[in-house]
Amino acid sequence: MPLLAAIILSQGMISPPACAEPRAFIRRAVHRYSGASNMGDRAGWRMSHRAVLAIADREVALTGVLTRSPEGEFRLALLAGFGIVLAEVRVPDGGAPAVVRNTPPFRAGWARRYAMRDALRLFAHDRMLARREESAPDGSRIVEGRMPDGARLRLTYPPGGKAPARIEALTRTGRAWIADCEAPRYFEALGRTLPTRFKVNAGAYRLDLTLLSAEPTGGATSE
Repeated sequence: MPLLAAIILSQGMISPPACAEPRAFIRRAVHRYSGASNMGDRAGWRMSHRAVLAIADREVALTGVLTRSPEGEFRLALLAGFGIVLAEVRVPDGGAPAVVRNTPPFRAGWARRYAMRDALRLFAHDRMLARREESAPDGSRIVEGRMPDGARLRLTYPPGGKAPARIEALTRTGRAWIADCEAPRYFEALGRTLPTRFKVNAGAYRLDLTLLSAEPTGGATSE
């Protein structure tokens, strides 16, 4: 069993406690970020999603909300059933991620290093730095760059497509993290086309995620 999966399973992460503070309203989330955005440097937005996390032969259903403030802070909230807040992480613009709270046995380190990382790769990849773009023989468009946390991403856009069909995190040993993206939709309130289905293979775990809504702060655009 991969090390990450063994750690998570040994800590019982995918069996949330039966009691915790319920929350009727889902708030916000995080990681480290700075740079330009298609939606404007001062744009604030909120995206909510539903996901199934699979580790080995076990699964857990999660609800998440990723928020970007006009000041550039990212905040991620992860919830399980009955409003149990598993973790909440924040990242100020240009700062380091910090766990605001977490509910044992969901590990704070896992939320900070993996959950926020994945959310930003999927929903905030437009903030890549040092971009390089090229066209493939089949007409698709390849965009490579570095995220502010140092991760190197490669995005593949289908011919004429406004949203990526695949997002890959590149490492010296190959592609250790791949997200296949489907069902693009134009969110008029954001002026941005986003995939609404993501299938992430991170080796030690898999993530099947559906984007439920994307809205500017103060407005709403839902599926």
